Amino acid sequence: MKQENSTYNIIIESGRKIFGKFGYRKTTLDNISEDANLSKTAIYYYFKNKEEIFTAVVTEEAEILKKNILQSVANFSDPKGMLRAYISSRMNTLKSVSLYYEVFKNELLDHLSFIDQIREKYHKEEIMLVSRILSEGNEAGAFNVSNIELTAETIVTILKGSEIPLFLNSNPDDLDNKLNNLIHLIIHGISKPI
Repeated sequence: MKQENSTYNIIIESGRKIFGKFGYRKTTLDNISEDANLSKTAIYYYFKNKEEIFTAVVTEEAEILKKNILQSVANFSDPKGMLRAYISSRMNTLKSVSLYYEVFKNELLDHLSFIDQIREKYHKEEIMLVSRILSEGNEAGAFNVSNIELTAETIVTILKGSEIPLFLNSNPDDLDNKLNNLIHLIIHGISKPI
């Protein structure tokens, strides 16, 4: 987790920049050391290897995503507003946490066990959040969801599957329309008929 140390933070920021530029595989500790203007010895004081730096960077970005989502959801008391805020905040924040996003879409990183641990942790947390929103929606009579966990997992899967088409194939003006349409489809699909 983030430490209150300027050297640590410099390493994290350099790691974010260099991993973003070269990717995990091509990045070396020498690259990070040079960008941070620190010796490798200084880096080794905080991190054993580039894997630990990458994990710290991705974990920090995942926490940013999680924090933004939770803050957005907390602004609403009605379940439909919460679900709308979750989807919108999730999709919009992903654009700014590029390494975290790269971890989830890059199959070249699939065999790295530490990547699987990061993916699994945040995937489960996301499903738990959506499950809570759906459960509150059922209790409030807003949603008609018979299997909350399965529906939550389906919603998260739909969003993950929509990321690349939304981000890569949309101009900024069109992105909002597509995202709003996706939100409407999901909420309408689980809403209790009036």
